[in-house]
Amino acid sequence: MKTERITVNKTPERPEGVQIELVQPETELEANLLTFLLPAKLREAKQAGRLQFVLPEKFHLEHKKDGTFVVAGVLGEAQYYQPPRPLAIVGLHKVGAAFDIIHAAIDIDKIRKQQEQAAKQGKKQEKEAQAGAEKAEG
Repeated sequence: MKTERITVNKTPERPEGVQIELVQPETELEANLLTFLLPAKLREAKQAGRLQFVLPEKFHLEHKKDGTFVVAGVLGEAQYYQPPRPLAIVGLHKVGAAFDIIHAAIDIDKIRKQQEQAAKQGKKQEKEAQAGAEKAEG
């Protein structure tokens, strides 16, 4: 495994963000090992009240890339089957000689609304362009 410095939490007020050192698996075996070990660290963080997202009793992790893992699960109890949905992105952060969880919640509903608004805006611009082209022809 290796560590790499990445920048997180970039905002208009703080465009430089925050530098962190993220643990990155270099092989599939290392990724699988972290996927096996991280749930215990997540449950420990949940018990200590350090998570900023709801971690259900049953969840699973999937390694994505560059040391990031997606936490997926089902919130609440449903009468019918619900597929797990992404809840957070987590990683293993190296702080000096120690390691800790770094995480960010995923608001899937907010992402969908943003995608819908972008699609509506794109269609509106397309209609305006067509109307402009028709005026130019006529």
